[in-house]
Amino acid sequence: MNYQSTRNHRLQASSAAAVLEGIAADGGLYIRDDLSTMNFDWEGLLGEDSLTMSARILSALLPDIPDMETLVKQGYEGKFETDELMPLAQVGDRYVLELFRGPTSAFKDVALSLLPRLITSAKTVCGVDDEIVILTATSGDTGKAALEGFHDVPGTRIIVFYPHGGVSTVQQAQMATQEGDNVAVYAVNGNFDDAQTGVKRVFADEDLAQELAAKNKQLFTLLAKELVANAQPFGSDRLVFVWDDSLSADELKSFAAQLSQHSQVVGALFTRQGEVLSYALCRSADAGCDLRALCQTMNKALGGKGGGNQELCCGRLPVCEEAALRDCLLSFAK
Repeated sequence: MNYQSTRNHRLQASSAAAVLEGIAADGGLYIRDDLSTMNFDWEGLLGEDSLTMSARILSALLPDIPDMETLVKQGYEGKFETDELMPLAQVGDRYVLELFRGPTSAFKDVALSLLPRLITSAKTVCGVDDEIVILTATSGDTGKAALEGFHDVPGTRIIVFYPHGGVSTVQQAQMATQEGDNVAVYAVNGNFDDAQTGVKRVFADEDLAQELAAKNKQLFTLLAKELVANAQPFGSDRLVFVWDDSLSADELKSFAAQLSQHSQVVGALFTRQGEVLSYALCRSADAGCDLRALCQTMNKALGGKGGGNQELCCGRLPVCEEAALRDCLLSFAK
């Protein structure tokens, strides 16, 4: 089942890729190519509870994303005021769908409670190791709902901008007191349009992206020089050990590239993403360490997966103590 761009039907993506990309490369929205071909018994769901209905409908629409029932439970269960996520209340001879029962009382809780789970699952399906960073501007309700949905979801970070004095006191308090190790909130001097325009410029500014990449490279070069100067013996080489949870998997590789420029150096770089440690092992060209053997030994000892070549190996490990990592690496060099 493919999704296609509203601007060019030839531009298609799998359901997992569509979730991960969000917007098509040409700026269009992804939609199903033909709903009429979908064999789905919607009438059979009318007697089911909200979670069951959500899981089955989403499974039909997003067939590439596995275990939808678990994702739906993680996103919704115990977070809404009522067992029915959106109760249908009768008012006279009319019915009202209550969309304010979520954790922030905003209707956007319905989507944003589940979206982070869909994104992280789509990452796995598509083989993407990069951290997902969400940048958004808000006039009040979207920001808090997004923060609540994404907080402490492994492999993600979220940064929210709102206009100072342009949201209600309650909304400002909701955002300013948001818990989570992966969230950040900033007030902008200006109105909502100013905040939104700033975020759009970040996405559109290729020069800024190149500038940030260049600054990261400069920073990693300086850090590598300092770390190598204080590296510990590792057989005939020197070991540089780094554990920094602020780095993404891609940044580990960039850092590794700078370390490998130094003589007789072996680098072991780690970053925690939820309950997983991403790693990058590297070595300089003149180092004596068998990097692939080191990677295999570490994976076997600590239950990891990954590999590479004699210059760079990457993969993942279950979260463990730093001492266990160091002991595993140093025992290899003995």
